[in-house]
Amino acid sequence: MKLQILGLPFIIAAFSLTTLASCHRNQPAAVVERDVVGLPPIKETKGKITTEIWEFRLKTRSLYNASKFDELEALAAQIRADRTRFGNGSWKISQFYESLACRPDEPESMWQLHERIHENWDAAKPRSITAYVAHAEFFIDYACSRNRRTSNRSARCGGAFA
Repeated sequence: MKLQILGLPFIIAAFSLTTLASCHRNQPAAVVERDVVGLPPIKETKGKITTEIWEFRLKTRSLYNASKFDELEALAAQIRADRTRFGNGSWKISQFYESLACRPDEPESMWQLHERIHENWDAAKPRSITAYVAHAEFFIDYACSRNRRTSNRSARCGGAFA
């Protein structure tokens, strides 16, 4: 009996920790970080590394918007092979996928456009892990964006544990 009681909090804690990983992936670091009492507030700065990341994201998003799936596939394959990181330590592959995301406040028509792009990518590259991961990320983002419009926010979408 005692073992069962101790097991439930452990299961809840493990579930909570696994869902937190995707809570903040579309938010800039300055939003996720908490200010520390006695220290100046966190400020986002535009430096060489930040500029490099935004240029990479713009390039990737431009390929996505133009449905240039062959070029997206080649870029993702190169990033995976090289295991590249930016100067701030962030993985290039993470920035690749994040650059494809819709903002949570986009109108429904924009989400539908993105769904069509993902469906076309899946059809054009049926054996592509890149296309399927991007589409899965889209579904998570879409669910979270719709969930934000209600009071029923889950931990995975930045709710109770955010």
